[in-house]
Amino acid sequence: MNDFIHGAEYIFGILYIFTSKNNLFIHVTDITGKETISRVSAGIISKSKKEKKTNYSAMLGSQLIASKCKVSLIKFKSIGINALHIKIRARGGNHSRVISPVGHTVLRTFLRLGFKIGRIGK
Repeated sequence: MNDFIHGAEYIFGILYIFTSKNNLFIHVTDITGKETISRVSAGIISKSKKEKKTNYSAMLGSQLIASKCKVSLIKFKSIGINALHIKIRARGGNHSRVISPVGHTVLRTFLRLGFKIGRIGK
């Protein structure tokens, strides 16, 4: 089955993912990067400090952001974002440059929720 339907329109947003050893930040903007659609961290979702680094909190945060993306308002126009360019990063510097498994959970959740992926970059 072909995923690309003739005449289908993809409305892109930019998904920023920052993962560290103990936390996660997810931020979605429009394609220009000026208008923030939604922003969440693992501390907002979890009830205790030890839950911030779990895959479950990453999945809940991704679902929360995805629900806001599908019915987003930008400049009083209702548009739904259905495709994402992804910018993902880790702590870097003298710390680990490897993305934690929580970052992969975020990507997997957005794919399962039906979002199309444009470009993945740093």
